Amino acid sequence: MLSFDSEKRICRLMVDYILDLTADIPAEDFNKQVIADSISPAWVLGHLCYETVRTASWLDVELPLDKAWEQYFSQGTSALDVPEMLEKGHLRATFKKTIEAFADALSSVDEEKLRRPNPSKVLADYFPEVQHDVSHTLTSHLAIHGGHLGMWRKAYGLKNKYGR
Repeated sequence: MLSFDSEKRICRLMVDYILDLTADIPAEDFNKQVIADSISPAWVLGHLCYETVRTASWLDVELPLDKAWEQYFSQGTSALDVPEMLEKGHLRATFKKTIEAFADALSSVDEEKLRRPNPSKVLADYFPEVQHDVSHTLTSHLAIHGGHLGMWRKAYGLKNKYGR
């Protein structure tokens, strides 16, 4: 049985890091685009939730997330699509809960489901099986968007965490 132990450790680090990066951003600017055609902290958290739920669905794991989030946070949407009703505290709490629920659910997923072909049109060439996309969801996807948050902070004028 695939345990994803290393990925889960990295995931815990990245969730804590992302929550740290977003903690001191003023709520009124959480969906602000600081660079034209860029993404906002609100969009990043919503997108990470949506994509995690989508990956979970390929394993027949249901995670609670309003279906409407797809129109705001799927690939190709922008920060301008995020409704104002999704405020900072709700997004941060939903992000933490969604990612942790996904990581916890993996221990009961049948290995046959993990070996299914990856249905992602964008990532299947890189991650041919769902198990590979699961690893990406727990690690590199969080890291990519953690980088976006670091750059957003810099452009906004906030000090970056951990040095730079």
